[in-house]
Amino acid sequence: MKKKIIALSMIALLFVSVGCGCGKKEKTTEKPKVKANTSEDIVKNQVVDDMNISNVMMLIENGQTTFTCEVENKTQKDLTAKYIVVHVNDEKGNEIVVLPHGIEGVKAGEVKSVSISTDADLSAAKAVTYEFTNELK
Repeated sequence: MKKKIIALSMIALLFVSVGCGCGKKEKTTEKPKVKANTSEDIVKNQVVDDMNISNVMMLIENGQTTFTCEVENKTQKDLTAKYIVVHVNDEKGNEIVVLPHGIEGVKAGEVKSVSISTDADLSAAKAVTYEFTNELK
């Protein structure tokens, strides 16, 4: 009987020390790298057609870019434009990409958030300009 208890104790001790093959496996998934394009002429506040454009961010993750900003109408007149178009330029002023986004107007005193995603890597972008329009070209 003593031998059985010792044998069972040894087996139990062996399972505990080895972990019985059910130990946690290390995950090798790599977190995606996110970087922000903080070029001065991208993140600066701008006024276009009396609309304040601020809180600009351009985040690049896995070769894709998300551009966000806020459009504030500080006037007493509603903006009736249907689209905001963001023109993204390189360091030489050449246009890299055009990012249109439906805005459907901005009422007097209103702030609208804009978020545009593209599969273009815009980490080399150096400046952005904006236009408001009713038709896309």
